[in-house]
Amino acid sequence: MKDFIVKNKKKILILAVSICVIGLSFLIYPLIFTDKKEEIKGVSVNYQDGDTVLISNISDNYTYEKEITIKNNNKENVTYSLEWLSVTNTFKTQFNLLYEIIPLEGAKASLGTSQVPVSASNVFPSVVIKPDETHKYKIKIWYKGSSSKEKDNEFKGTLKINTDGVVKEKIQDKEIDLKEEENKLKKEA
Repeated sequence: MKDFIVKNKKKILILAVSICVIGLSFLIYPLIFTDKKEEIKGVSVNYQDGDTVLISNISDNYTYEKEITIKNNNKENVTYSLEWLSVTNTFKTQFNLLYEIIPLEGAKASLGTSQVPVSASNVFPSVVIKPDETHKYKIKIWYKGSSSKEKDNEFKGTLKINTDGVVKEKIQDKEIDLKEEENKLKKEA
């Protein structure tokens, strides 16, 4: 047995290293490349590779893409907004880091070419999604121009879907407010 180990030392070492690398990849991969799923007021949201966007160590012609899928599981229409939160942008030439949001399925909201934000901002303030409807977006980010002076800079932000709740409830609240205002005006008249 000892002779076998001595003669095949290189092969055994390569096999052991390979097993370690494969094992570590199974531990690390889910931490880095995991979709994030959330349920917010009856709306399912799936963020491809998580809800955080990190752009660093870019090169010329750099491109980044991710998808967000939103599904309304309610029996009523729901409104949602898409927001950038916790934004840090240290790029020297910020106007060269661009993005767009492209509707892929169900959604009509879109954002043409825009500068990546430098602070928290609201992208789509109020989008209506019908019951059992799915909206899917592709977010595409790219760097335009020479990236040689941007090597140590980064953009980091969280893309979040927030829901305002069921639209019917909001309409009923407004109707009650209008009736109260109408009664108030009648009393004053």
